[in-house]
Amino acid sequence: MEEQKNELENELSALQESVVFSQCDKVERRSMFLIWQNYVIMALMICVYFESSAISRLNSENDRLFQKNQEHAETKEAVLGFIFNAPYKLKSATRSNRLRPDGFPFSDWNPGLTTKVVMVAVKAGNMRSLEWVTRQPNWESVLSEEAVSAVRAAIENKHHETLPTESIAELKEELRIKTDEAAQLSECRAYLKNELSNAISREALLKELLWDSAKMLEGEKIIPIADRDLVDRDNKDLANSK
Repeated sequence: MEEQKNELENELSALQESVVFSQCDKVERRSMFLIWQNYVIMALMICVYFESSAISRLNSENDRLFQKNQEHAETKEAVLGFIFNAPYKLKSATRSNRLRPDGFPFSDWNPGLTTKVVMVAVKAGNMRSLEWVTRQPNWESVLSEEAVSAVRAAIENKHHETLPTESIAELKEELRIKTDEAAQLSECRAYLKNELSNAISREALLKELLWDSAKMLEGEKIIPIADRDLVDRDNKDLANSK
């Protein structure tokens, strides 16, 4: 009996140990799964962080490029306005940038670049652009002293400039030549019209003469006396011309 009791106790102990080992193994596996799950989550969070940082840098770069493009558009409009004497381009340069809700007044323009293009406009005599500049508030503060003096001198001299006498004489002579050419052209046109009318009359008369000649060959005498005199005169003219 004692041996059976010992065997049962040993079997029970072995069963308890196997159950404990099984539970420990399950707990260890679950713990390892949770640990790796945490590692994966941390890795995903790191990837998301770096991706969000890259997206943020990309957005920042896009904003910077958009701002630069708007500034370049302002500069292009201003330069074109001074070069092509187009005040509407200069006005567009003050309003074309959507990032400036209050506009971009002339007093805020870059002094160095503005002075250069204004001097180009002065040398080209683009008065409309220069007059637009003088209408802007505090325009003297943007340009250099030399540029301000040049703009004022150009505006003052605009109303004193006259056409040279030589140019007026040349224009009068050219007008006289054109008038003479027009008169000669008119005379030539009248002469050609007259010649065309004479040619049409002669053609009609020739057709009548040919018709009368054909009738005469058939033995009929149908040419009137007045037409005969005209035919005789044409024959004489033809003989004299030969």
